[in-house]
Amino acid sequence: MRCVSFFTVLQGNGDWRVTYSSSNVCALRGAMVDISCTYEYPDNVQYRPNTDTTLWFTEGDNLQPVDLKHDAEYTGRVESSCGEVSCTGSRCHGTCSLRINDLRQSDSAVYKFRFTTNQPGGEYTGDPGVTLSVTDLQVKVSCLYPTNPTWTQLECHSMCGPAGDPRYTWFRNGQNVGQEVKSRGHFLSEGNYSCAVEGYEQLGSPLVWLQGNGDWTVAYSSSNVCALRGATVDINCTYEYPDNVQYRPNTDTTLWFTKGDKYQPVDLKNDTDYTGRVETSCGEVSCTGSRCYGTCTLRIKDLRQSDSAVYKFRFTTNLPGGEYTGDPGVTLSLTDLQVKVSFPDPTDPTRAELECHSMCGLAGDTPYIWFRNGQNVGQGVNYLAYIQSGDSFLCAVEGYERLRSPSVYAPKTPSVTVSPSGEIKEGSSVTLSCSSDANPAATYTWFRVNTGRSSRKLNQGPQLVFGRILSSNSGQYRCEATNKLGKKSVTKSIDVKYAPKTPSVTVSPSGEIEEGSSVTLSCSSDANPAANYTWFKVDTGRSSRKKYQGPQLVFNYILSSVSGQYRCEAQNTIGKRYVTKSIDVKYAPKTPSVTVSPSGEIEEGSSVTLSCSSDANPAANYTWFKDITDRYSRHMNQGPQFIISYIWSFDSGQYRCDATNKLGKKSVTKSIDVKYAPKTPSVTVSPSGEVEEGSSVTLSCSSDANPAAEYTWFKEHEDSVKASGQNYSITNITSEHGGNYYCQAHNAIGHHNSTFLIIKVTSSSSSSSHPAMVAVTTIVVLLATILLLVFLWMRRKRAASKACGQGGRPDTVEEPLPVSVYENVSALINRLAPAAQREPIEEQDEPHYASINTSRSENQEVPRCWIGSNVQSDQADAVFYSVVNIKRLNAVAGQSDQTEAAETSELYSTVQKHPRY
Repeated sequence: MRCVSFFTVLQGNGDWRVTYSSSNVCALRGAMVDISCTYEYPDNVQYRPNTDTTLWFTEGDNLQPVDLKHDAEYTGRVESSCGEVSCTGSRCHGTCSLRINDLRQSDSAVYKFRFTTNQPGGEYTGDPGVTLSVTDLQVKVSCLYPTNPTWTQLECHSMCGPAGDPRYTWFRNGQNVGQEVKSRGHFLSEGNYSCAVEGYEQLGSPLVWLQGNGDWTVAYSSSNVCALRGATVDINCTYEYPDNVQYRPNTDTTLWFTKGDKYQPVDLKNDTDYTGRVETSCGEVSCTGSRCYGTCTLRIKDLRQSDSAVYKFRFTTNLPGGEYTGDPGVTLSLTDLQVKVSFPDPTDPTRAELECHSMCGLAGDTPYIWFRNGQNVGQGVNYLAYIQSGDSFLCAVEGYERLRSPSVYAPKTPSVTVSPSGEIKEGSSVTLSCSSDANPAATYTWFRVNTGRSSRKLNQGPQLVFGRILSSNSGQYRCEATNKLGKKSVTKSIDVKYAPKTPSVTVSPSGEIEEGSSVTLSCSSDANPAANYTWFKVDTGRSSRKKYQGPQLVFNYILSSVSGQYRCEAQNTIGKRYVTKSIDVKYAPKTPSVTVSPSGEIEEGSSVTLSCSSDANPAANYTWFKDITDRYSRHMNQGPQFIISYIWSFDSGQYRCDATNKLGKKSVTKSIDVKYAPKTPSVTVSPSGEVEEGSSVTLSCSSDANPAAEYTWFKEHEDSVKASGQNYSITNITSEHGGNYYCQAHNAIGHHNSTFLIIKVTSSSSSSSHPAMVAVTTIVVLLATILLLVFLWMRRKRAASKACGQGGRPDTVEEPLPVSVYENVSALINRLAPAAQREPIEEQDEPHYASINTSRSENQEVPRCWIGSNVQSDQADAVFYSVVNIKRLNAVAGQSDQTEAAETSELYSTVQKHPRY
């Protein structure tokens, strides 16, 4: 069962249009309702065949509607039926209807139709839609005859005013008591009653109880009363009770109440909420036959919303038990006039149609008047207006201008509150609430304002909730309040406070850090409020030492000692974070240090290790040199250690360690002083030759030793020391002084005896033959040496010629190459000496080396047969060693355990080969 207010509503957007059969539909709760529309859009041959999808919705918006068929509130209760789209000429047309079964009070809403085609931009929603109101049938009660309340008039009433002249079925105590063409029936007053439209008996009205206590009854004219806020309303009733002659004249008291109960009611005239606003008017009680009858009316003025309540009547007589309350009473509903807004042309949002509406369904053809910004601007149920910013509209019933509807107007500038108030910390729960004074009530949309003032939609509703707000949520948020008359927005800044994020450290300049350069460490952290920075140097054991306050740590001239771990700590009132940065300063080697192992005095023959170390980054490479002269050094070793497994006296000297890396080098010199026992002493006599009696002679002894040797002189076959010191002088010499003398050189390391020095004392007469003998001896020795060398040279030449003859080219040899000469020159000299002067031969003594320099002519060639031998090219020098072993007698017989029979000393000589020029 439905009621329709018939006028056509057209909604269009140029060539796109939706037409509803009615803008308002009223239907009974539990019934079925149909809402229908037609729609049209331009035909486009390019997109034929036309396809379209349709839906009806109440929730969501035009961009994201919720299809009623998918809405859980309407499951199983909605049907949509659409006809086939037909295209004629340049336009396409379609029809569609929505059927809702088993209507509920919650179905009261605005229903909109939306269709979509396959054309570009082919979506359209018909605004403002159709308003569906769901209501109940109601039974109104009135008394036909106040003097005979046994008969009561009941009216079956609906807010929807159904079309035609329907028949009603009446029920008393659940039983069908007949049908009436009109909505009135006459029944005995006692019982409960309801009505329904014939054919829809399941949609009956709520029950009306006409109660009595035997002969005690109260009948209300209506169980439900609707009135406008600010108006005056009358609530009527009749009551009756049995007449008792014994208690005449009858006296009674009456009252109306909403508070308390039937036993302790609060009379409205004494209720402070109604002070000055209520009146009761009761007629005189009349008694006929055995019953008494009365009527009473309650009038409430200047109705307030709080007056909506259930009102009951109670009367008291002087009869025994003569008190009675009429249950269940009368329900008073308060409402306002309301202005409904629609826009006939969606393309023109400034042209609005306003309708003055009341849920109370005022009787008759009520005249309305309209006010715009407080000024009377017209009459009628509807009013067309062009909306301007700041406009407000309201309506009132003519003659009751004070009973105005609430004004309708666009939203005022919204206000935004943040909860909780105060500082917003990351991780907390934050709610933004938006409110705006608007009628109709505004809908709210939240946007995030991005850089460049662009916006991103976040949420629909008055609140924007962050369950756990993040630092990234800081920024500008815009709340937009919208209703049919316009919109307003406001922007709220959210500043989320948060502890510093993990800092980042940059080093400038980037790359390798060299000592002496300027270096800046910069620390930064995302924090709100801004972080304060503190630098620490992390020491060994992870302890730290405060270095500097501020985001930058600057080293104007960075040193190697600055290398290490640096911690930047970012802190604000919320918390702190830190990060560690390693600084590695590269630098040239520092002056090296050299250690000698074992430490202490170095003795010849021991093993010695020189170790060099230098502080350098990158690590240094080490090279060892021995300083030969001020300008010349010889490379000895590569590496931090130089090991001499068996050190000799000639290893003494200055050793230089060079520490080198790519940034530079440093050197240090270490002096090595090898301690050794005296070498074989050499002895001389001055004057030389034979010594004449009466003259003086000085014997001198010298020996290579470290530390320096001390000398003691001995004479053969004598145990006593003749003298101490390097020189031994004998004055006024006699023949007794003649004999073999030797010296002993000794130090803390050891000692060594010299060879014998023969002192021969002659008389003056024999002195003349001595020079001649010396000269002859010398000549003989020289001749023997020359002959020996010639012999060896010729033998060597023959051997070379023979070797070349086997595969070489001897004709290319112009000069012989030097050969090593090994000869026992001592033995040779000994053989050539006179027998009296010969010395016994025991074993080889110290080797001596001779230096032989060879040169080759420009055309000289090396025999091919020498290839692979120790001969180098003519651009290179060759080194040859010749060893001469000299045999000596022991200085003193029987002392071989004290002095060595053969003392060896080495002399080195370089054989150089001159290149061709």
